[in-house]
Amino acid sequence: MKIQIPKVVKRLELGEYDPAYASQFLEVWVNPTRELLFEREQYRLAYDAANKELAKLMEQKEEIDEAQIKNLQERLKQIGAQFDGWFSIIWSQGSEESKVNPDEVREFLEMANKQDPQLNAFVFDRTIAMIGKYRTERKN
Repeated sequence: MKIQIPKVVKRLELGEYDPAYASQFLEVWVNPTRELLFEREQYRLAYDAANKELAKLMEQKEEIDEAQIKNLQERLKQIGAQFDGWFSIIWSQGSEESKVNPDEVREFLEMANKQDPQLNAFVFDRTIAMIGKYRTERKN
């Protein structure tokens, strides 16, 4: 007997963030592969390390190495693009109209950052929480 493991996709209702978004949602792939989850964790660790190094440079009292700062800023931008790609995979496994590419993820994040910054945190945190809940919740 061959058992197929389907991609499980659940709706993330943006109306839970604010009623003004009630008609909008994302479709979240809640059972991604371990490899994909590991990939995200590697991005997170790299981002945290680069951000910490940048903060340390900015706090220095002596002359600041502008080239090193620029390199770290570019590295953070590259890691951000990797995150965009990761979220585009997680948010594109449902219906055809839910599919987004990394550029569309970046556009959404930039727009939200300008107009409604907490929306970014909401969709990121809720997406990760939905995946975590699915992976740890006992099924009957």
